[in-house]
Amino acid sequence: MQGGTGPQSNNADGSSACKFTLSEAGDVSSISWYGKLNSGSGNLKCVIYADSSGYPGAVKGVTNAIVITTTEQWWTATFAVAVSLTAGTYWLAWTSDSSTAYYYNTGTTNQRYSVSDTYSDGVADPYPAGGTGQARVISIYATYTASGGSGTLIPVGMAGGVRELAGGVRG
Repeated sequence: MQGGTGPQSNNADGSSACKFTLSEAGDVSSISWYGKLNSGSGNLKCVIYADSSGYPGAVKGVTNAIVITTTEQWWTATFAVAVSLTAGTYWLAWTSDSSTAYYYNTGTTNQRYSVSDTYSDGVADPYPAGGTGQARVISIYATYTASGGSGTLIPVGMAGGVRELAGGVRG
């Protein structure tokens, strides 16, 4: 089940990022995003950006591309190598070569940013300036293994989950 409101469209060759806080160091293995394409099929990548004074900054990791369709569901993109992060603030983002529809709940001021970012030329590093900020918590989360932990993968932003770390919504 997705987050509360939607679907809301995101343009082809666009990127949207949602802020989250990681309370412990860990290795991120994948990012899951709830949504669909508005028509046909297309490619989607997910990205972790560092925080730069309340705005997405430098790329920390980019998932492998996945093909998504008009089927509304959780789509999971994996990293070729897990991304090691220290505790702190990060941004989970997605970019696609096609127009997507996503879901969200009301968040805090500028918790989500969106920008134009041509998919075919690769993920922008750093995140492009001039993004439009909104008070939205996107249906997106990351799966990670806590450093020094048992090796159990813990969803980030999973409602009712063991740890609630994100900006993300998962019902």
